Amino acid sequence: TVMLMIVAIFQGFAVAKTFSRYSDQFTFSTYLFVTGYTFYWMLNGTRQFMAVCILLLASKYLFNKEFGKYLLWTLVATCFHSTAIICIVVYFVAQGEPFNKRVLWTIALVLLCVLFLDSFTGILDSALSETQYGVNEQESGGESGMNPLTTLMTLVPIILIWWRKKVFFATDRPRYIDVMINVACVNVGICLLANFTS
Repeated sequence: TVMLMIVAIFQGFAVAKTFSRYSDQFTFSTYLFVTGYTFYWMLNGTRQFMAVCILLLASKYLFNKEFGKYLLWTLVATCFHSTAIICIVVYFVAQGEPFNKRVLWTIALVLLCVLFLDSFTGILDSALSETQYGVNEQESGGESGMNPLTTLMTLVPIILIWWRKKVFFATDRPRYIDVMINVACVNVGICLLANFTS
């Protein structure tokens, strides 16, 4: 229990530090974190959320284009959960103006993966059938992936920004806002893929 307490304190610190650094309304951000049920990952997906917290602390390197430091933090996060390695790719996609070509190409790639999913998953299923992952899939009863409502919720900020893009692009804003928008677009793509694959 002491170990879990230390992990929870670290995770709470990482989330609070990120909110205090990048949010104009710390209290409202914390409210959304709790009422959006995101805090649940602190309790249930401890390893995954540990990787997320490490990446949250490394976000300043993402925003400041310090790839070397960001890479080191990402590799540490990968020690807790291997899926954190995808954040190396996210670093390159997220740079630049919101909705730039890299982001649009990434979303197009995700849509192609969804369209031709049966080809990819058939090969993967046969390759993993005798491994631990294949056993886990059998035990889970072949449940389908992420809830489509969750994917729709991740779309809301993107839709709002796109809807008001003339006003948004006319305003002077910190550089990290642009990166966050691009990361949100990548997140929508990952969620869309998760609807069909996990």
